[in-house]
Amino acid sequence: MIKPGPVFTRPRTPAAKCLHLIRHNPIITRSELVAATGLSQPTITRATAALIKAGLIRQRNEFTQSRGRGRPTVPLEAADNDWVLAGIAVGTSVTFIGLYDVLGRTIKNGEFATPVAKLSEDDFIEHILAGVNRLMTGLERPLVSVGITTSGTVDSQGLVTASNLGWEGVDIAARL
Repeated sequence: MIKPGPVFTRPRTPAAKCLHLIRHNPIITRSELVAATGLSQPTITRATAALIKAGLIRQRNEFTQSRGRGRPTVPLEAADNDWVLAGIAVGTSVTFIGLYDVLGRTIKNGEFATPVAKLSEDDFIEHILAGVNRLMTGLERPLVSVGITTSGTVDSQGLVTASNLGWEGVDIAARL
């Protein structure tokens, strides 16, 4: 079980660290992941097996390299699946919403008027959810993740305080 921690953090788990590196390196080997993360070979093997099972990465068997004794090196890459990831950047008067594929390529994006300080927290959430739904219209792909960024600070419980938005201890992640 993963220990609870701050909601907004850099990749912490072995699988998250591997996925981050694989997304930023088109073809990478398990040995290169070991070197880049400092994690052990067995830990990398377990993490990449879980990512393959989840459909986030895949092996590129056609690029397998044999280097003498031992198992051949099978490169890895991010899977090209039909998932949609949403990214939301909250501004004081306009919120940017982007839809991306697993490789980080833009599918659709748009700016939506959201005068945050003039809206209740519930109304703001409704506005951005409507924006996400508008962008998802016509896509026959599942939305699997939403990330959000805003000004201000986030405490260890994930509560956002941003005076320019009129937010004090807002649990935006739970509301989404």
